[in-house]
Amino acid sequence: MPLDASRLRVGISEARFALARLSTGLCSSQVFMAQNGDVRQGAPVGLCVTLTLLITGTAAGSLCRTTVDSLDLGCLLRWDCPGASPNATYTVQTKTQGDPWKDVAWCVWISSQSCDLSQAFSHFDLYNMIRLGVRDDVTNGPSTTAWSEPHKFDYSDFAFSAPSVSLALDGDRLKVRVQFPCAANRRCSRGICCPLSELIDPWTSVTVYNQLNPSDHKRRTVWSQEVVLDVEFPGLAAGQHYCAEANFSFPSYTIAASPPSPPRCVHTDPQAGLQPLLVGVALCSVVMAPGLILLVLHTKRQAATPSLENQPKAQASPQDTLTLTPPPSSLPTEPCDLEPCDLDPCDLDPCDLDPCDLDPCDVHLELV
Repeated sequence: MPLDASRLRVGISEARFALARLSTGLCSSQVFMAQNGDVRQGAPVGLCVTLTLLITGTAAGSLCRTTVDSLDLGCLLRWDCPGASPNATYTVQTKTQGDPWKDVAWCVWISSQSCDLSQAFSHFDLYNMIRLGVRDDVTNGPSTTAWSEPHKFDYSDFAFSAPSVSLALDGDRLKVRVQFPCAANRRCSRGICCPLSELIDPWTSVTVYNQLNPSDHKRRTVWSQEVVLDVEFPGLAAGQHYCAEANFSFPSYTIAASPPSPPRCVHTDPQAGLQPLLVGVALCSVVMAPGLILLVLHTKRQAATPSLENQPKAQASPQDTLTLTPPPSSLPTEPCDLEPCDLDPCDLDPCDLDPCDLDPCDVHLELV
């Protein structure tokens, strides 16, 4: 049967702790004998003290098993020290890349076996370290602290809650709004809830798919730099049922990713595909309407006032020609009403008269 590595480490730690207790007892007896004048037993005292410090200085720290739980950038350190006495106290220290080790102010020489470090870290793009110090008067003495191996706190420890999405449909365009969960870190000025997007710039993937046609799906991955992310998907088919979901991950590390959000769905308008055509027709009508109105008015105006060139030319008869010629103002209107005394024989030239141009009345006047 294969051995469990964690159980093996615990067994070795417990054996070292027992050896440390035994060494402490032996050395104590050696010191007691030396104080009673037994010079022969005084020689190993220095060796026993050195051996005791070497064993106990590492045994207390190795006896503690530490674990880190992280959700939405929170950090909870837990430890279990089965070999420590009930009077042992613990101190937690943190270290950020480039800085020295610092005590966590609310976790210094405490007797509990957990410490919330959510507010201890603010730079998640740097390396962060955690270590546990144990002080046990029984095993280490009142002034000796045994430190555990540093635990690295990074993206491999991160876990995230799912985001939430909301949909807004505008014709054949779908806008998906992604809202990120609240961070466990309370170093924000937005009140109780502080979105994760205020602390990190996550990679966000949004997927829109057609429930009636699995091949009709679209996916966009965006580097979110806003508190709330809006992503648009144009060109949706009319009369279809579309759903959207989103998830995000720590920047550049997809291993630390959230589960997908619960899907939200919407039904597109059956006439959504005709809207662009209708809009185009309406715009063309608005642009062409003034020109058409002016053209109709101009046509009606030309029809009402035709030009003289377009009128037909009628042949005038001799009678019409004479009728159109205005008579002298001194003559009467009707030729037959003329009196003989009103005519001057000198004014008449027989050569200028054409028999065809005279009516009987005119002949009567000449004979008289």
